[in-house]
Amino acid sequence: MHGLIEVGKTEGLTGLYKGWAPTMIRAAVLTGSQVASYDQIKRFLINHGYMNEGLALHTVASFFAGLICSITTSPVDVIKTRYQNTPAHLGKYTSVWDCFVQSLKAEGIYGLYKGFLPNWMRLGPHSIIAFLMYDNMCIACGLKPI
Repeated sequence: MHGLIEVGKTEGLTGLYKGWAPTMIRAAVLTGSQVASYDQIKRFLINHGYMNEGLALHTVASFFAGLICSITTSPVDVIKTRYQNTPAHLGKYTSVWDCFVQSLKAEGIYGLYKGFLPNWMRLGPHSIIAFLMYDNMCIACGLKPI
């Protein structure tokens, strides 16, 4: 509540919605890369005879989906966080794009991957748990998993 009140006082209503666009982009990139990579990895492992449908396959595919998801979302996370954490009165960034350009110029491509390991340590287990639950619920209900 304190954070909401302070941001509301100092930056107004627009400050409460600062960063909504990169947050939506992050959500789309996260979901798209996570679900698509899980499906493709699973199909690859099954079609090439490396693994059969089951817990081990779901775990391996989920693990790599979490990795790919972390690779694709880390730059968006870095820019989103920098943009949202810069108070409007400082005027450091004029837009999300400006934040991206300034960050890239100052730190290069690797600067966009700051915090990659913690990101993967969060998204890796999340992907494993989410896809294990999803696929096993599908199986339990008589549906074909992803």
